[in-house]
Amino acid sequence: MATLDDFLEPLHQGVLEVPVPKEAVTEPLDPGWKKSSINMPSPGLVSSYRKGQYHVHETTTEYRVHLDRYDPRKHPVMHLVDDAPFITMITDTLLALIMETRGTGDTQEILTVQKRAWQREILIGSVVVLTGVLILSDPRDAFHGLFLLLIPLLITGLGILMIARGIRYRARGGVSWGTVTSGLGICIIGWLAFSLPVQF
Repeated sequence: MATLDDFLEPLHQGVLEVPVPKEAVTEPLDPGWKKSSINMPSPGLVSSYRKGQYHVHETTTEYRVHLDRYDPRKHPVMHLVDDAPFITMITDTLLALIMETRGTGDTQEILTVQKRAWQREILIGSVVVLTGVLILSDPRDAFHGLFLLLIPLLITGLGILMIARGIRYRARGGVSWGTVTSGLGICIIGWLAFSLPVQF
């Protein structure tokens, strides 16, 4: 006899989300679990329940449980600020997808993947903050840098992606020369953009 609560200990060890197969839960949810009417839509979501800080998303095959820092019934504003920002939702979704593809339930491996994900977020956040500081310190130079360097690089990158996409068709019987040619043309436009004056 196993209840959903029996599987939630990893949440108190730092694991962000615990997937529990429905067949592993032999007892129905106890009365402490209350149906939640407001949820972010997610693929395969059947319903959602809360029990204090525990929040479970029920799909057809499993329960996905995470631990909110604030109970929305007691602290609705803090729950919105701390537990429900868009970046957290994206991070949790990516972590869930990574763990699903790996097919692992090992707590230590989940914590390792989460640590790497948060390190990437800190790195990206630091770069964004540094970029903001540079823009604030000299907006004119930042504008010039954006248009003289970043936009040509983005155009060139798009061209390279198209070339790679055309070459990937080799697995299906040949190179897509039309896509490769278009990619080369976009690369040339990107390279020419490096020499264009800012006024243009």
